[in-house]
Amino acid sequence: MGNGKKNFNCIQNLDFIIQRECYYSIVYGVVIKWQAIDDERIQVINEFNMISFENKTYSHINPNVEEAFISLINFSYKCSIYFDILISELTKSNVSVVITNQNNKLQNL
Repeated sequence: MGNGKKNFNCIQNLDFIIQRECYYSIVYGVVIKWQAIDDERIQVINEFNMISFENKTYSHINPNVEEAFISLINFSYKCSIYFDILISELTKSNVSVVITNQNNKLQNL
């Protein structure tokens, strides 16, 4: 998918819209995988179409939270790059995510 861009627009509780633009090729198929979870103990925090890689803090609604996990879904880059993405702090109201890299190339993406 390096010949265009993909945007998630209008994300609602029951549906979402994906906009796909191709610059010089034909799309023969699109695979979409998702999970639906109806549990008040679980909260999903999304960050789509992130332009700059920076540390972020997100608020959450579960004051009894004890664990969290982070998952990188999609990242496109045509070279070797090494970075860490991790949860640096988890409190009763916030979760902080840190993105670090050894060779400091993320600022040039």
